[in-house]
Amino acid sequence: MRPWRLRHLRKSASPAAVLSLTPTGCEIDIRHLLPLLREPRLVVHAARDTDIHGRAACASASCIAPVPIGPDRVLATILFSDIVDSTEHALALGDRLWCDLLAQYHVLVRDELSHFRGREMDCAGDGFFAAFDAPARAVRCAAHLLDAVHSLGIDIRVGLHAGECETEDDKMVGIAVHVGARAACVAQPGEIVVSSTVRDLVAGSGLRFGDRGIHTLKGFVEPWHLFTVDLASARL
Repeated sequence: MRPWRLRHLRKSASPAAVLSLTPTGCEIDIRHLLPLLREPRLVVHAARDTDIHGRAACASASCIAPVPIGPDRVLATILFSDIVDSTEHALALGDRLWCDLLAQYHVLVRDELSHFRGREMDCAGDGFFAAFDAPARAVRCAAHLLDAVHSLGIDIRVGLHAGECETEDDKMVGIAVHVGARAACVAQPGEIVVSSTVRDLVAGSGLRFGDRGIHTLKGFVEPWHLFTVDLASARL
């Protein structure tokens, strides 16, 4: 079996590619997203597949069994950002200068959101809530936001999570929104923190991450595995 496996790998990829792709493939787990699929679906598995047993296909099919149609829900990547030490900045600048800085900040953020096809959902002072239909674009947008605001002499922190949200009066609500907001609270100045869901969904995009560990987010019983974005990889 071992010689056969080695021959199989040598024919399909270079040694460097195998070393790079194998750990990534083993870490990807998006089973918790399968129940969110609502379109007609068909699971196909090769009868003579020697790498993956047919039971895996059956397990995947069972995870995406039909569910009752409920409220209008969409799968989105949620981004939350806010200015670090905003109160201190406001006190140091005074009301007029602080309002001017906020106006410039809003322009910068909205320009980046437009460039990366993000949708502004809400803005409260120095905090932005946006949604994207692609997680990799959301991560890259966050990295460019960090760079853009430096021209204003400020830092921001960003949190990202991907999940199903309910759409209500042109707004998005749901647990995924709360997770994104809590991830932003964990982030340090100039840092982007993402959930394991985002990390798994962007596999193969060239984005790299650092392990931020397991966190119990405010309001949640179950812990969440969080990661930081390698900014150099997100600026490409």
